[in-house]
Amino acid sequence: MTQLVIPYLCVHDGSAALAWYRDYFGAAVSNIIEWEGKIGHAELDVDGATFYLSDEAPGLGVVSPQSLGEGVSQSNVMVVAAVDAFVERALEGGAELQRPITESHGRRNAWLLDPFGHRWNVGTPIIV
Repeated sequence: MTQLVIPYLCVHDGSAALAWYRDYFGAAVSNIIEWEGKIGHAELDVDGATFYLSDEAPGLGVVSPQSLGEGVSQSNVMVVAAVDAFVERALEGGAELQRPITESHGRRNAWLLDPFGHRWNVGTPIIV
């Protein structure tokens, strides 16, 4: 049996988030489903790394980091082809660099907080 975990992010402005992830993470966006005038579901793919996204639905207990306040409860890890360019592009889009690019555990990686409150560890494997 194949096991797969797909992060499902909740954001405070789904339309803006879809545009941001498309522009600054290079995400391909598909399967956008509207629900009550908002983004009920969308699928994003960054070179094979898939995650889902929706707007807040407080009546269902689905709220974004902005509604919850400071801190994050989880982090997303994504392997990218060129971490330096990826981080630079994300920072140009308003992401916050939480940890600069360093080499550890066989990767060059950095920690980012995107404008929607989600934390990302992005890295590129070190080829020896």
